[in-house]
Amino acid sequence: MIGERKTSYYIGPGLNLVFTSLSALLAIIMAILASLLVPFRFLFRFFRRNRKVLYAIIVFIFLVLVATMLRMKSVPEMKYGKIIILGMDGLDARRVEEMMKRGELPNFQKLKNTGGFAYLYSTVPPESSVAWTSFFTGVNPGKHGIFDFLQPDRDNYLPYLTLSKFLPPGKFLSFAGYRIPLSSPRLEKYWDSTPFWEITSKYRIPTVILRLPMTFPPEKLYGKMLSGFGVPDLLGTQGTYAFYTTRKLGDRGREERVVRVEENNGQVKTFIYGPENSFRKDMERVKIPLTFKINSPDREIVISLQGKSYRVKEGAWSKWIEVDFPLLPLARVKGILQFYVKKVKPDLEVYLSPLNFDPRHPAFPISFPSSYSRELSRAMGLFHTLGQPGETWALNEGRLGEQAVLEEYGEVLKENEKMLDYEMKRFREGILFCYFGITDITQHMFYRFLDPHHPLYNEKEARIYRDVIPRVYREMDRILGEVLQRIDKETKVIVLSDHGFSSFRKSINLNTWLWKEGYLSLNAPPQESEEFFQNVNWAYTRAYSLGIGGGIYLNLRGRESLGTVRKEDISSLTEEIKKKIEGLTCPENGEKVVNRVYLKEEVYSGQHLQEAPEIVVGFKKGYRVSWESALGAVRKDVFQDNKKKWSGDHCFDSKLVPGILFTNFSIEKDKANIVDVIPTVFRLLNIPVTGEMDGKSLVVQK
Repeated sequence: MIGERKTSYYIGPGLNLVFTSLSALLAIIMAILASLLVPFRFLFRFFRRNRKVLYAIIVFIFLVLVATMLRMKSVPEMKYGKIIILGMDGLDARRVEEMMKRGELPNFQKLKNTGGFAYLYSTVPPESSVAWTSFFTGVNPGKHGIFDFLQPDRDNYLPYLTLSKFLPPGKFLSFAGYRIPLSSPRLEKYWDSTPFWEITSKYRIPTVILRLPMTFPPEKLYGKMLSGFGVPDLLGTQGTYAFYTTRKLGDRGREERVVRVEENNGQVKTFIYGPENSFRKDMERVKIPLTFKINSPDREIVISLQGKSYRVKEGAWSKWIEVDFPLLPLARVKGILQFYVKKVKPDLEVYLSPLNFDPRHPAFPISFPSSYSRELSRAMGLFHTLGQPGETWALNEGRLGEQAVLEEYGEVLKENEKMLDYEMKRFREGILFCYFGITDITQHMFYRFLDPHHPLYNEKEARIYRDVIPRVYREMDRILGEVLQRIDKETKVIVLSDHGFSSFRKSINLNTWLWKEGYLSLNAPPQESEEFFQNVNWAYTRAYSLGIGGGIYLNLRGRESLGTVRKEDISSLTEEIKKKIEGLTCPENGEKVVNRVYLKEEVYSGQHLQEAPEIVVGFKKGYRVSWESALGAVRKDVFQDNKKKWSGDHCFDSKLVPGILFTNFSIEKDKANIVDVIPTVFRLLNIPVTGEMDGKSLVVQK
């Protein structure tokens, strides 16, 4: 219900094994069960001597079953149609239109001609976490409570990731250097409101959901769900890779990802560093031995790991490799990983993927029912379980090249297609939703090859990679065409994206701007602040920014722990900041960089309005909040060239980056919004739209 935080319980990596994998505990349980069989042996002897009593009981049970079946048949069975929803993250409406005009997207064009097409406007800001939550709840962020990937903890001003929150057990029992949890850990979801699958489940409408973002941990439903964006890796992060190299590294950055190794007679001995052992008092990370044997003439290495060997060529990916990390003498966490051999000589460079959970033996459920991930693995083989598969930071940091990540993106796309194919073969009724996220990642990392004005544009490289993004659009068209060929006339098809895309050329540090304008105060010296507001003087700070969506929060008394702004000053202060930032211009070209500034009351409503940023800055295309500002850092300059390979984005004014909505039935085409999609689905299913939903059906009334 509205106002209640969704909380699901799960057993975390390692901690789960205390309850499910300890052989000693299993032996005790078996002993208890054996003792419980004594009464059954007594009953067996009794019925063998008194067969008439047994027959009477059997006849009674049979009559009860017959009566139950007759009663069930007397209740009319509700029949629903079939709806297939394809979520293609980040497909830009204007690019789709341009490609349709050139004849490159025939299946999208077919839907536009025979069904419906509309620009689908997104949330403010148009971030995936915000937009997809509005999609599956049908409500604005003020009701579901997600306003950015990162939101501030008002007690300490530190950011928290809105995907999920892990809460460990409160008490442990110490024994022989280990900590045994006395209660289950839990995972809390930050989003609120009622998701559509909760309603379809009440009507007993079969619902299958594949990889929809913000669905971790998976929820119980009348159907099946494989969780998407939000599923962590074995380290508890959203995707931490490792990079092994014999090369001496002088660069700065995320060095915790880099493992410097030494070659000795053609061999390198090192470790894979796994999850923290939460059972140990020192919380030491579990590590397992890893050996690389270098074969220079054949430009390959032999990887030895847990008693098995794998031969991988230079410039190639390994297959999925199974590993397990020992946490207790009788408890292990299973995972899967891949290696990419970037170079063999003169220096060894090997990339190790994030440690994915093994879908056959996940340490905690990543699907509903929990056996569904195993079912999919049996049908299609091992697959990425990380919520957002597809490497980005390794490309940003030069650990992987463009060709390597494109190969990985291709494998992720194949996995999604296999899942969709598996479910379509047995799709008979209800809703089938399948999410494609590779469209979003590809545009983030390859947009610089389409934009000659981007700081990293290189004409020589552009000739090689400028077709990467158009190609992924054509791949989506191909997948759509295959779906359309396989459906019957009664099946409804909906294709949507949560936002559009454009080039990200310059970053803007909102915290620096607030500091220069006198709204944020720093301790002196230095006249900068590291991430997480380390040098901010909150006693004299009236406003601050956090996240990549352009949100500015007032430092309110009674809400923030060190708040300074009085309630009666909120209106005048927000108007003052709004007016000033609307005039923000780029010092290089004098261009105004803000398209529109939103006050929260203009775009949000609901019980979580108080948690929203007071101001959301809708930037023009090309300008986005800097990574440093997103984490609470203050630098000397407001503007910086974006020199990261993460060169495309969508965190601009949502009116400038609309997504797409295609259907094989007629729809209203004016002002379609992402909150309208589920009410449209409900109209097709002839079930009522709940009163809390902000969206409306787009189905044309005949």
